[in-house]
Amino acid sequence: MQERLQSFVHVLRAFERAEVEFDPIVGKHAKRVGELAAEIAKVAGIPKDEVELVKWAGGLHDIGKLGVPTPILHKPDLDEDEWAKMRSHATIGEAILLDISPELAPIAHMIRSHHERWDGSGYPDGRAGEEIPKCSQIVAIADAFDAITHSVLYVREARLVGDARKAIGFQAGSGYDPQLVQAFETVLETQQRRRNIFGLGRLRFQSRPSVDDIEVSDVS
Repeated sequence: MQERLQSFVHVLRAFERAEVEFDPIVGKHAKRVGELAAEIAKVAGIPKDEVELVKWAGGLHDIGKLGVPTPILHKPDLDEDEWAKMRSHATIGEAILLDISPELAPIAHMIRSHHERWDGSGYPDGRAGEEIPKCSQIVAIADAFDAITHSVLYVREARLVGDARKAIGFQAGSGYDPQLVQAFETVLETQQRRRNIFGLGRLRFQSRPSVDDIEVSDVS
């Protein structure tokens, strides 16, 4: 798959550029999600070839939002019909990649399922537990963490890393695979140790007042 993927790298990079041009905040968010997802995948023991696919899926997880009306993307409170259109971005993203080539199916399917939840309450297929592709769950965790810590779209106010970690950890076994949450926490701990070595202090990102309860499910 790795060799075949190289044939489409220029196309995938073009889509990444399109995301940035469409919305710089969302584009930067997507890049960070791809990078964090790859780190989680490595710790979780995902095979090396698949780690690269996870990185692409993370970087393009919201590509389907190009097919969602812009006013909906930036509207804080959505009605039922608007939520349906918003949620369609997962299947639109899958379709975009499959239209390019069936060779991109592994990435496309990761994108389709990145809003599925461990307890079966996610979308678009209502998959639960082991039915959800592990790599999609990795993207979901990276997506939620970055959205919480960088104030992306529906998460109105950026929070501290500790708050985001607490919120995601709270949903281990309901929203996310507990083993993957553990891998995510290991990545954060490793990043913090590196910062300590170089005297950079604690991971904070945007420093805003913390909250006791962050609704990770609001990250769309």
